[in-house]
Amino acid sequence: WGSAEIPVRDSYKYLGVVLHSNCKWTTHVAQVIEGGKAVLAKHSHMLKSQKLPLHVRLLLYKQFVRPVLEYGAEVWYPTQAQSRDLERIQMHAARAILGCFGNTAAVAVRAELGLQSLAARRREACLRWFAKLRSMEPGRLPAAVYELSRTQRRAAGSAHASWGTRMQQLWQDMQQPEEAP
Repeated sequence: WGSAEIPVRDSYKYLGVVLHSNCKWTTHVAQVIEGGKAVLAKHSHMLKSQKLPLHVRLLLYKQFVRPVLEYGAEVWYPTQAQSRDLERIQMHAARAILGCFGNTAAVAVRAELGLQSLAARRREACLRWFAKLRSMEPGRLPAAVYELSRTQRRAAGSAHASWGTRMQQLWQDMQQPEEAP
């Protein structure tokens, strides 16, 4: 690009996902949590409204709040504390929809509304992305990057678990019962 210098940054937002030079997701997930809280606050009056049928309030949550909490979840991993914060946002919304107390068991609230935990939904999204990635033509950039990283790890004898191994672990985790937040 001629003589123009390209600035180097610690983080960069690409397609709504914050990529950080340290390869950690804490910055992005923190923004997701704040965005989720803001959207929930904006729509909480409708979620609590007894004038709207239950299925409409649930649909409002699924259309406005949950997408903010899950956008790009196939590629980012929250810390345990961040995962609890994400679940708290969902449970706050779910309890508002049902009009129940804040100490009502999360398992009962999710069962009543037919909601999965966000962690389970993230695991499913990862598995769907992995399946899609594996079926891509070799010339596609995501498939090429995946294959390159896989062969480099194999050649280096990396101690880190491969993506495939992580996906298998996610599948096994999905088979176990969920913990209540």
